[in-house]
Amino acid sequence: MVQELVNYLIQNLWLAALVAGLLLFVLLLLVARAATRRLRAPAPEAGARSAPSSARSVQLPGGAVRELPGLPATLGRAAGSTIVLRDPAVSATHARIYFDELLQAVCIEDCDSTNGLYIDGQPTRKNVLRDNARITLGATTLTFRDGGSAPPARGGASQGTPP
Repeated sequence: MVQELVNYLIQNLWLAALVAGLLLFVLLLLVARAATRRLRAPAPEAGARSAPSSARSVQLPGGAVRELPGLPATLGRAAGSTIVLRDPAVSATHARIYFDELLQAVCIEDCDSTNGLYIDGQPTRKNVLRDNARITLGATTLTFRDGGSAPPARGGASQGTPP
């Protein structure tokens, strides 16, 4: 009888150790998975936080002016765009204006539009926006106005060229 009890305890201790080991393994797996998710999470985009507020705006054809309340801002046909354009040649989300922390400049990028993005008549995917830049999306040309409150370029150097 004692031998059976010893065998039972040994078997149960082994089983208890196995269960404890499996639970520890699962816990470590969950912790590692959560840490990996944090590492793989996309970093906030350069323009994800709003750049300093200013009198940034776009002038529409016909002279109407639309303020950009903050950056990033989207241009397109979609009702959720910051600036909604009623041009069938403009994509739903055609372009995005944002503040690039690295360049310390307001920039624009094409959001994989069908008809492309042009700045001052030149096709582009990404570009620095300067005051009075002409932005062409589809058949619509806008004029970008910058009130000048963007932080200066680092080290007093001129603003860099877009990536």
